[in-house]
Amino acid sequence: MKWLIILTLALPFKSLAQGLQGTIAYEYLYAAQWDKAIRSYNFSRPFLEEKQPLLVHGGSVGGAYLFNRPKRLKFGIELSFSSFRSKASNGGLTNVIRAELIRAGLVLHYHDHKKAKGIFGELMIGPVMSTMSRAVDRERILLDDERLRTFGVGGEMAARVGYGFFTKKRLALAPFVSISFIPYLYDPRSEIVLNQTQGLVSERSTIALSAQLGMHFKVLPKQKALGSGILGMPPNITTPKAAPSDRLLP
Repeated sequence: MKWLIILTLALPFKSLAQGLQGTIAYEYLYAAQWDKAIRSYNFSRPFLEEKQPLLVHGGSVGGAYLFNRPKRLKFGIELSFSSFRSKASNGGLTNVIRAELIRAGLVLHYHDHKKAKGIFGELMIGPVMSTMSRAVDRERILLDDERLRTFGVGGEMAARVGYGFFTKKRLALAPFVSISFIPYLYDPRSEIVLNQTQGLVSERSTIALSAQLGMHFKVLPKQKALGSGILGMPPNITTPKAAPSDRLLP
């Protein structure tokens, strides 16, 4: 997944004039069946000195492209990658479970600079894919002489609210909070990774909720319009070389 992280972090710098932005965030995850399988793993092993933590804390990086429209409502596409880790050490062995979520979807971006200044709202809907693996002392778990790794697929809906502003170094920032709901994530083999059983305590799919606290960011080129709708600045604060394509953040 390293190539995906590098790609999403590089998005805002490869083509600044085409409405690209980057995103970085802390993410809290609740996946009902995943949590159930880990709790069963801990309960069935009372001898463990350190219980296996739930897969709840993680980080997310991503990129988005918003199409230029001279209206309050814009639309675009978004791609993100989230990673979660659960680590416990017992008897000199370190057990690590990793889970990743890969999201791609359609974004609706609303901002009224006359009434709300830098405040904006976004809705996102699209597919989500998951992967999960386990390693003991950095050695991957094998099943039938093959690396044990599960894959899942589902759909997601998310809502986001933020506030945009400029810094003195041509950096446009927009801190935000968001919540997302995955009503169905089909991942039939996750229990094998989490609890080393199958069909005993978990279903073949799960629902999931997540919350993010993060930041949109974009580096602005020189001699571009700082007030052409970016980050809620009034539209009359412009330079002679104003570029409407920079209207990315509100």
